Amino acid sequence: MAASVLVGTDGSEAAKLAVGWASDDAARRRRPLRIVHVRQLETPSGRSGDELLAGAVEVARTRHPDLEIETRLALHSVVESLLEQSVDTFEVVFGHSGPGSSSHTLRGAIGQWAGGRSAQPVIVTCGDTTSSHGKVVVGIDPFHECTDLLEYAFDTARLRQATLWIFYAWVLRGKAPRPEHVSLVEGEESASQFGLVSDSWRERYLDVKVVERTICAAPVGVMVEVSAQADLIVVGARDRRGSTEEVMRVRGAVLEQSRCPIAIVPTTTKEDRSLH
Repeated sequence: MAASVLVGTDGSEAAKLAVGWASDDAARRRRPLRIVHVRQLETPSGRSGDELLAGAVEVARTRHPDLEIETRLALHSVVESLLEQSVDTFEVVFGHSGPGSSSHTLRGAIGQWAGGRSAQPVIVTCGDTTSSHGKVVVGIDPFHECTDLLEYAFDTARLRQATLWIFYAWVLRGKAPRPEHVSLVEGEESASQFGLVSDSWRERYLDVKVVERTICAAPVGVMVEVSAQADLIVVGARDRRGSTEEVMRVRGAVLEQSRCPIAIVPTTTKEDRSLH
């Protein structure tokens, strides 16, 4: 049986959008959908857990009547319950209503996942979840391991029949990044191949159109700006260089400001893979 797409629900509008996004992705990937409610999550409507789960199933069934769906009611802490539920899943989806969101418990759970506790990709459905631009954006550092990141990004672009935009944004140490408008419009400069990914990726995904951009600008600004023009932003879950606090700051800023959903993909090094 294929691993499920897991989505948490608390009955909020943000959670409903997350369930809709998760059901679309489960159908696209031909995977079952698992909907989980943790009783400690805030329930703005005051409904019971069973009622919230039934409502979430209705949202998913309306979009995909034939989708395989299971529901689970958890009783422990939010983070630990969802971590336990996600062990055998393909990815985890959270709703996020953006700055000023009142669902502090759910946002705390997102923070825990983004900090690297999950072995699965985590999708945060912030921003616009309904528009279709036909573009998936991934931010990478070509000088560090990003195999898992690229694999998720390429697979997602293929399934969505979208163009994959690969960005490497960097700043000179000690220099303030210059502001620069970034557009996902293919031109002579942006369409050229900068060698951010090897030819083996292109050969493996012949049906995915790839555009590469190397830009001297702040990574947060670049990702936030292109998020208004993309269907999904893909970033790494942790940094192997040890600058954990800086990476978490950047990721947190993108989460707060992004105008489209974000996938946070755990990354492993070659040394990690040799242990398995």
